[in-house]
Amino acid sequence: MGRLSFIFKKPRLTFNKSSHGTQGFAFHFRVKSSSQIKYDRFKIRHFNPFGTPVQSEVLKAFSDKQGPFAQDMDLGEGLKQILAAKNADRSTVQIEISSSQDGVAFQYDYNWKKFKKKLSSI
Repeated sequence: MGRLSFIFKKPRLTFNKSSHGTQGFAFHFRVKSSSQIKYDRFKIRHFNPFGTPVQSEVLKAFSDKQGPFAQDMDLGEGLKQILAAKNADRSTVQIEISSSQDGVAFQYDYNWKKFKKKLSSI
């Protein structure tokens, strides 16, 4: 079972308080410490089919991180645009942590209410 959980179990993603204010996003990515994969990209997408804007995306590169790590980033106006979306109650937010070198990506999908609740609870 240990090997199967390594293959199929998704690392845990936790939201943290950002030092960059309303334009910042901080997270802790709990991947196995034995992992040799170097993660270096963060992407947040907002799919809002019943509001405006219909779709938003912010991509941010960061220095290579291996094993469990935390990251705090300034996402600029892109994050403000996502958080200010109109009629977003039925929208979806997708967060992706990936490795450009190894081709590995983990995606986390949240409905709008759950995403806003996680942000407000930190």
